[in-house]
Amino acid sequence: MRPAIASMLVVVASGAGASPPDFLIDPTPYEAEVRRTDRELVLENGLVRRTWRLEPDGACIAYDDLVSDRSLLRSVRPEARITIDGTPIDVGGLLGQPNHAFLTPDWLDDMTANPEAMHLVQIVVGEPVARFAWNRRRHAAPDATWPPKGVAVRMDYARSDHDDSHAASSVTV
Repeated sequence: MRPAIASMLVVVASGAGASPPDFLIDPTPYEAEVRRTDRELVLENGLVRRTWRLEPDGACIAYDDLVSDRSLLRSVRPEARITIDGTPIDVGGLLGQPNHAFLTPDWLDDMTANPEAMHLVQIVVGEPVARFAWNRRRHAAPDATWPPKGVAVRMDYARSDHDDSHAASSVTV
């Protein structure tokens, strides 16, 4: 009986699932990429994935931890909320989620844009740019580059033309 138990433990231990490589030790399998369809934009780097619905408005509909295979998003909300002259204004987002404790893909097609919000008008995908000068100060990362390698996504939101108040306002996320 003991050899059988020992054999089962070896089988269970060896099949416990290989963990992915540590991105701090070997970052080569983790490369940022952007995929776009007519309705969605996906930004992924092998560790996390964020998905936006582009129609009827820009809204994050998924934020997934790929290492643990878990969803980090339960509710669709605006990308931001700003205040101009004392008036709160949503930036993107969708309305109509029946239950904000969880999100199912079936609900997305029935959700609508908030007519009072700023709406997605443009998406620009490119490489990160250096927005300020930076010099490495620590010896711990001798191969650090600036700006960092990867993918940059810029999403521009603006008020509708028919809205008189703050019509010239825009936000970049």
